[in-house]
Amino acid sequence: MDSPDGRAWRPPFEQSPRHRVDSGISQEAQLSGSRLLRRNTIEKSTSTHHRVILTLLLTRRSQAAYYSIKMDEPCEITITNQDDIESANFTCSNGGPYGPYPPNIFIRDATGVLNFTQLESASGIFVTDSPQLLELYFPQLKSVEALNTTGSAALTGLYLPQMSSPSIDIDPHGDSYSLGSAYIIITGSPDLVNFDIPDTIGLSQLTLHGTPDWKISNLDSVYELESDACLSLPALETAGSLHLIGGDGSTSCFTLEKLKAVTQFNLTGIQPSEILFGTTPMTIGQMLTIESSVPNGYNDYEWLPTIAAGPIEKVDGSVLVRSNANVQIDFDSLSQVNVNLSITDNRNCTFKLNHLTDVGNLEVKDNSNTTLPSFPSLQRAESIHLRGHIKDINLFPELTHVANKVTVEASNDDFNCSDLLARSKGLTNEDLICSGGRDNVSGTTNGTPSSSPSSPPTSSTHSNLSPGAKAGIGVASAVVALCAAAVIVWFILRLRLRRKALSEGSPLQIEKIDDSGGQSSGIQENSGDDATREVEGSALPHQLEGQMVIQENPGSEIHELPATDRKPCRILPAHRGRVEGAALEHNE
Repeated sequence: MDSPDGRAWRPPFEQSPRHRVDSGISQEAQLSGSRLLRRNTIEKSTSTHHRVILTLLLTRRSQAAYYSIKMDEPCEITITNQDDIESANFTCSNGGPYGPYPPNIFIRDATGVLNFTQLESASGIFVTDSPQLLELYFPQLKSVEALNTTGSAALTGLYLPQMSSPSIDIDPHGDSYSLGSAYIIITGSPDLVNFDIPDTIGLSQLTLHGTPDWKISNLDSVYELESDACLSLPALETAGSLHLIGGDGSTSCFTLEKLKAVTQFNLTGIQPSEILFGTTPMTIGQMLTIESSVPNGYNDYEWLPTIAAGPIEKVDGSVLVRSNANVQIDFDSLSQVNVNLSITDNRNCTFKLNHLTDVGNLEVKDNSNTTLPSFPSLQRAESIHLRGHIKDINLFPELTHVANKVTVEASNDDFNCSDLLARSKGLTNEDLICSGGRDNVSGTTNGTPSSSPSSPPTSSTHSNLSPGAKAGIGVASAVVALCAAAVIVWFILRLRLRRKALSEGSPLQIEKIDDSGGQSSGIQENSGDDATREVEGSALPHQLEGQMVIQENPGSEIHELPATDRKPCRILPAHRGRVEGAALEHNE
């Protein structure tokens, strides 16, 4: 839809602030545009057809606000049977910013087959309260802004062979998009096997709940798509919000062979093999979510069925993987996540992220009976927090840059924090906070490494020494060992010399030690070890400069007896020399 000056119309919030005009509607509407208004309307309304009416109304008001044009509302026509169709005036219209609006068609309490042979355009077609309606034909309808059917359980055919809806220009980052294509919402029609829209190549919204499997061959762009029915979209290339809800386990339930860009991609309850991607590299602009996937009939196999994330290479926003069970989720092509990668609250799952090189904040925690993945190609991260069972100690061998901390909380006893630090190329003790397993590493405080109380104080310090420091410690240890050996050898040699001297014996000497502590007469033996001193009739050990000393107790000196006629003592020849020597020394 173009403006009077030839520009493609865009919601007000996508224009420069200086281009906005004061149209009398709220500032919120001008700033947020029709997209936000539509969401608020859906949350506040309980009637499906009223939601779509207000969607169209608010979209038009946004257009009118931008161009300051007064607008009126479309006329309304109610249809119950074929007679109402034949008598209706489908040319009624009210004015809008670019001319008259076509009517809104309300189909209520209808049964059988309805054929709108003369209707060429409509603002909206709303089908409600018609459980016995069988078929709807719109053979001449070329344009409709909204088509909504609710609760038409018996409906088997919906034919719009000439309806045209243009392709939508979608930026996966959500910065800009164009409107003007149709809204199609179909709920509660399980037998609607014939849905004919061959010329539709773009849709603003496609919502399918409670419908059979469909194939829309020419649809190449959709701003908002949500489906819990199998849907083949072989031509789809871009999408704003894409929400696929699986569960029946059909092979290739969702076919997206040409999809290359999505703003928000949500996979809920997807069964293995339900989704088929092509080989075209895919970019996610804001969010990728995989949640609540639990395979049907899982019987504790040794292998886990795989959900493949396909050719998704880059996520400019975040990835959220939560509440899945008994599956392997394979991000085989994913190399970059710019904001957050969060894997939480999963049970009995495995994850493959072998090609991930760059991530913002990485969080893997609170996953029961689940082995945490390794990141063999990860090079850069803002922060990392891992908690759970860690089998592969080589978690991120190529990591070279972490802006903040790396926190690892291992629940298994065989995990070793020091080994993790040694195997990580660019990870230092300053980056790592590690706990669990054999030891803990708690990073640094003001440049000083510290360990948690449960770890040896040297586990984190030694692991951070440079090669030069380690070499210096080795040399110093060798020198200390040599010195110790030299001291031991010297002690042994000295001990042997003293024992040799003791075994050869020494002559006895008589030494005088006076009462005041000086020398008096005594007998001294040059022995070198033990000494014996006689005190009050007993032997008292005493060592004096390596000599054996026998000393009399003070007050018990040897006195010379008066001369008698007794015969002198006879000295045996064998001891004559020693006694004479002792006497000579005494006289001196």
